[in-house]
Amino acid sequence: MDASGFSRKKLIFRFIILILSVIAGYNLSEFVLKQMAYRKLKEACSIQQFFEADKILGWKGRNNAKGWFKEKEVSRISFVSLNSRGFRGEDFHYHRRKKHRLVILGDSFTWGYGVNQDEMMSRYLKELLGKDWEIINLSVFGYSTDQELILLEREGIKYKPDLVLLFFFTGNDFGDNSKDKVYNRYKPFFELEKDKKLLQKSKFSRLSWKRRISTSLKESSYTYLLLRKLLGRDDTKNLSEITSLNFTDDFTDYNISLSFQIIKRMNEFLAKKKTRFLVIIVPTQEQVYSWSAPFFPKQYGRFNMNKLFHGNNELKRMLKEEKINCIDLTEPLQTLSIDYAKEKKKRFVYNIGDLHWSVLGNKEVANLLEVEIKRLINN
Repeated sequence: MDASGFSRKKLIFRFIILILSVIAGYNLSEFVLKQMAYRKLKEACSIQQFFEADKILGWKGRNNAKGWFKEKEVSRISFVSLNSRGFRGEDFHYHRRKKHRLVILGDSFTWGYGVNQDEMMSRYLKELLGKDWEIINLSVFGYSTDQELILLEREGIKYKPDLVLLFFFTGNDFGDNSKDKVYNRYKPFFELEKDKKLLQKSKFSRLSWKRRISTSLKESSYTYLLLRKLLGRDDTKNLSEITSLNFTDDFTDYNISLSFQIIKRMNEFLAKKKTRFLVIIVPTQEQVYSWSAPFFPKQYGRFNMNKLFHGNNELKRMLKEEKINCIDLTEPLQTLSIDYAKEKKKRFVYNIGDLHWSVLGNKEVANLLEVEIKRLINN
């Protein structure tokens, strides 16, 4: 063998060793970052550590993901544990083991943003309903009603629930239902045709292979996220930046009608399965504390209150006409907030500086829902 041939083989061998070393180093880094629980690492890893790209839903929970979570606008650190299907909480089989089974569809509110596993609304609800109930929480951070519809049809119905709860957040669901990209991620969406039929679309499936890899890496790699954070190149908008935007244009008649049609399709789908359905309207912090503006921070004060309440009222009217069960949490949460203020207790149902329910808010919402759930099941 001549010298050039030997050098070429040596070069190839070194290249292979380099590639294998990079792969081994990356896998080791992923493993270490998943296992470590130091405070600095907790703060470095944002909520994106728990999610990955999905070609149908836009994103989904990472199976068996666990870790500490703290965003800039959240004052406390919380522990998050996702099950084998990427949802927060314990694993459930498709076949039921208890007398009653309830499925929850929602966004970051019911996912438990900023609270620990045992402080989530679904956990409190399970305690209230008792041992005869299984509560399956399929909520996903950032989901809008269109994604929840697809999730229900593809996954939720497999659990054969007696009752499905849909949580609709008036702050952004009206607008997000008509968008193909939110929170810097592509998502499926629907368009409303002239005959009121829904046309499903998805821009994610049309992305180039390079963009898909980039999107997937950004949303699924601990190492990648930490490196961007350390290099000061974390281009993911945190929730406080997103929620400080002006949502005035979201409350259009088209968006309200589109949202209603998505919910109507859910109701029709569940009716065929002989499954009860309940829509829970989740108000914004401004709506609950509208009686006392100083209670909520300025960065969340960009909603047009008239349009917010118009969206609420129109949606409730449409649901009532269609005879779809609905609970609006605005008035009950307002009453609670006023009662706590009269008692001069510094207790808030929403986190100050954050648009989500506090630990107390999660508990109070569960209390408000218990009676209505039992009524629906017993009828």
